[in-house]
Amino acid sequence: MVTHESTFTREGMFNSHNFYVWSEENPHATRTRAAQERFSVNVWAGIVGDHLVLPYLLPEHLTGANNLIFLQQVLLQLLDDAHVSAAIRSSMWF
Repeated sequence: MVTHESTFTREGMFNSHNFYVWSEENPHATRTRAAQERFSVNVWAGIVGDHLVLPYLLPEHLTGANNLIFLQQVLLQLLDDAHVSAAIRSSMWF
């Protein structure tokens, strides 16, 4: 199973793990954002074998409780909807 979650904003897709400002002249450089009102959407999607697990809109503020609900309830329904077999599920780690 390959999964990914990402945040999409008015300025585009934002992934904090890959966004760095490298500068020898100013090591404290920041990125200026122009929008007055910020908004974002957190999206999760997955691929299991040849099955696409449809994207799911995550809550705006991700917490441990939200993540637990997603893993125990929502993900199981998404796997059902994607027709992922019980044999494949039994060998998955998540």
